[in-house]
Amino acid sequence: MRFIGLFLLLLSPAALAGDPCPIPFTVYEHTPAWRERATDLAALQSQDDIMGVRYQGLKIIKVDAGDPADVAGVHVGDIISAINGQDVRDHAHANQLLRQPDRSVSLTIQREGTTQTLSIQKKAADPLVMHMLRVVQALSTPDDNAHTRCLEVTRGQLTPAQTALVAKAAFNASKNFQCADAHTRLSQADFSYGGPLILIRGGGRLLLTVPEWGTKCVSVSEYDGAKLTYQRVLDLINDVGAKYIADRHQNP
Repeated sequence: MRFIGLFLLLLSPAALAGDPCPIPFTVYEHTPAWRERATDLAALQSQDDIMGVRYQGLKIIKVDAGDPADVAGVHVGDIISAINGQDVRDHAHANQLLRQPDRSVSLTIQREGTTQTLSIQKKAADPLVMHMLRVVQALSTPDDNAHTRCLEVTRGQLTPAQTALVAKAAFNASKNFQCADAHTRLSQADFSYGGPLILIRGGGRLLLTVPEWGTKCVSVSEYDGAKLTYQRVLDLINDVGAKYIADRHQNP
């Protein structure tokens, strides 16, 4: 078992006050008005992209509004049968094919007895966010006693009201990160689902905050290139969200 430190302590049987699962985190990105998201992502060693779908087995169970799959006409309930002309065997095979560097995807799906092939142009995505979304699948094992599988990491989009609150809470008048207390400044923000995790990229640093529970600033270079690993991302989620995770165990 590779899980160490506080995360293991929090999820060990002795620490449980009940069944805390799931422990939901919704990841939100915020780009301040004075930065260009595309420029910041292009400067990274790590590159990633997104279609905006979730699938269970080969069945589409979620399509994110406005993302490439939605624009191309993918529907919830569609069954993936081929990717770029290659028949798909199972979920893992679909993941392998969709994570190829080519951002143009030919997706063949079965829908209500018909076969359709849709052309999708994936868009650039923040590689740290994508690692967060994939960390449960990447590190869970059948015998891990739900250590990692308790986590439920999804992606959200800030509303205009939330964006204004985040911009005010995360920066001081000099446009520097509020690394010590951004979470307390956001304690009254209205998020409909527990565990919002907000990520903001600056020039050389990242700010991550779980409103009410914790804030952490880290170097961009510490989560880029060879240093961007699933274990490090899991540790980062655990670190910034430690108090929230503990509360989930105490009040499942």
